[in-house]
Amino acid sequence: MYKDLIFDDFFNKDRQSVLVDVEREIALSLITPNQVVSVETLPNNQLCQYHLDLSLQIISDIYKIAKPSSNDRKLYYLCLMSEIAKYIKDNERNFIIARYIISNSTRAAILEFPYYITPRELDSVKELKTIYEYYNVRATAIIHNYDPIDNHTLVGKPQTFGEDQFRTGLEKALQYLEENKCIVEYQLNAPKEYILK
Repeated sequence: MYKDLIFDDFFNKDRQSVLVDVEREIALSLITPNQVVSVETLPNNQLCQYHLDLSLQIISDIYKIAKPSSNDRKLYYLCLMSEIAKYIKDNERNFIIARYIISNSTRAAILEFPYYITPRELDSVKELKTIYEYYNVRATAIIHNYDPIDNHTLVGKPQTFGEDQFRTGLEKALQYLEENKCIVEYQLNAPKEYILK
């Protein structure tokens, strides 16, 4: 369904130049309190076409959750989300997800954060930030009003951070998290996490 993401290959100008018109390729990094998993879709994979597909696959592998046996994409993911929900509430909103998109004219990273993250997750994001800077990737961010500690939605709307001429959206988001004391040590309310190699 997916393979390890090699940033040097994914953000390669030659790879971008062969994409035409509305063609795009996707990849993502999923950051947990214990690891960073960066992957991209395998070519011509009908079951893994969108970022949500990728994140659900990773979550099921991290927690060793059985995958359904169906070739119907919609049915497959409905069953997989239902199975994940037995072990972890609100699946991907518990994690930092960095969604990558390349087209013939764009390199973008859209990072989505829960309201609280751990110091280790912060360090992982800062490492990714240096990769984005190296490959000139536009990085925007959203901080959801989801509390992964108590597994509930907080009052208010998600915070969205776009870039301006001085800072990226990611830099603004990290400043918001630090200023609002959203970086705390906590254990995710989830089963044992397996480290993916």
